Order: sequence, then C-alpha cells, then structure tokens
Amino acid sequence: MDTFPCTSCGKCCENLKDTLLNLHQTDPLTSFLLSIFPYKAKEDGSCEMLIDGLCSVYSNRPIICNIKAMAKLKNIPLDDYYRESAQYCNILINASDLSDDYLVKF
Repeated sequence: MDTFPCTSCGKCCENLKDTLLNLHQTDPLTSFLLSIFPYKAKEDGSCEMLIDGLCSVYSNRPIICNIKAMAKLKNIPLDDYYRESAQYCNILINASDLSDDYLVKF
C-alpha cells in the first residue's frame, strides 16, 4: 500500500496534549521527536496548527506527523508501520465514539 488510508477524523491532532503528556510511554526516538515538537497544545488539547479540522502546516508538518517518513526513519517496513498506526488510530476513534465509518481499514 503506497499511502496510509487515513479517514481524516483528526483525532491524532485533537489529542496532542495527551500524547505529549505520555511521551515517556513510547520508544526513545518517538519520545525525542515529541519532546522537540514545535507546536503547542491548545486549551482543548488539540494542536495549535489544527484549524477548522485541518492541519494548517500539512505540507511542511513535523516528521512525527508524517507516517511515511516515520516508517523510513525507524527503518520499519511501510506496511508494518501503517498497520501499527492504523491500530493506534482506531483506538482514538473508538475512544471518541465516532462512527465506524472513520475506522482505518488496513
């Protein structure tokens, strides 16, 4: 699969505060990249670059927000990283009580 089947639910960007608070629960590389994440979480916990449900810096987003770049950086086969990311996405989607239409199918 060439591109990640993102359903554009926005939950990854809406949960930035929780992600940053729990950065010690990830692998060292991810923890480091989160520790230098250039944007702040808004009061509601979302990324300050999330505007009207869309990333305002998408074309120049941090590497940690780029699934394909992260797979390469971690030296993980792309399909394996997509599968792992899809599982995390679906956890966020289920926790948010979104429609099953938003679940990432991989």
